[in-house]
Amino acid sequence: MLLTSRRLVARAGAGLARGVSVSSTALMPRATKGVMGVVASSPEASRRAAIPRSSVHRGKILPIVTYPSPVLREECGAVPREDFGAVAFPLEGGEGAPPPPPALAPWLDELVRNMRATVAFQDALGLAAPQVGVKTRVFVMRRPKTLLPQGSTQTSFEVCINPRVRNSKDREIVFPEGCLSIPAYEAFVRRKHTITAEWFDEGGAKRTAVLQGLPAAVFQHELDHLDGVLLLDREILDMRGTPAAGEADRRFDEELERHYIVERPASRSRRGRRDHVHVDEF
Repeated sequence: MLLTSRRLVARAGAGLARGVSVSSTALMPRATKGVMGVVASSPEASRRAAIPRSSVHRGKILPIVTYPSPVLREECGAVPREDFGAVAFPLEGGEGAPPPPPALAPWLDELVRNMRATVAFQDALGLAAPQVGVKTRVFVMRRPKTLLPQGSTQTSFEVCINPRVRNSKDREIVFPEGCLSIPAYEAFVRRKHTITAEWFDEGGAKRTAVLQGLPAAVFQHELDHLDGVLLLDREILDMRGTPAAGEADRRFDEELERHYIVERPASRSRRGRRDHVHVDEF
């Protein structure tokens, strides 16, 4: 979804690194309150840049569609039920029986693999299909700790097919957000703090989860993309530089540590208020 750890964007008039985002935020807390440093290059970024683009997550790195492309403003259609969740285990009949059908239709399987590769390469928390030019109701998001397999210490991505918010609580929360499709732009956005989210996974199983805080914001951000809604439409105007903005930045750091596996490099060099950040996938 958002800016990558390989890009440095100067915040006008403040000399601070800019580019905080729910979808492409690097999973490393900011060292100073209210600032997410995004560096043009780092040893990790250089290593990843050298990876063949077809080898990441066994998919291809897709180009990101950027604003104001019309596809970002269109409502996406649902994925047909017959295109996902087919029987994925051997059929009875013994030797010579036909192979089982794939869990995903070929077009969807390719899309999912490529989106996973792309979101990992971009160091983002999430990525929606329209951001790679496909008008269908699919997004991938970095799994918060509550959705990781028990005992897992590695980052992985959840595929959400035909997702929706079933219900939400009244409480709201504000985070700084960014978007891969709107490079070098940061906005403060108010969203529901607690939601009951539903989606189908790539095996066709219906999933339900109560998401709170940053994971809830990530889910809502990606769902907005499927409805043609951008963070520009939800931005809280004139908030930047206020005490409330500083509080939102601090909250973002805390939520990142609380809900996601944070990858810490062995050492980090700093200059001024810019941090080396790693990461992400929204």
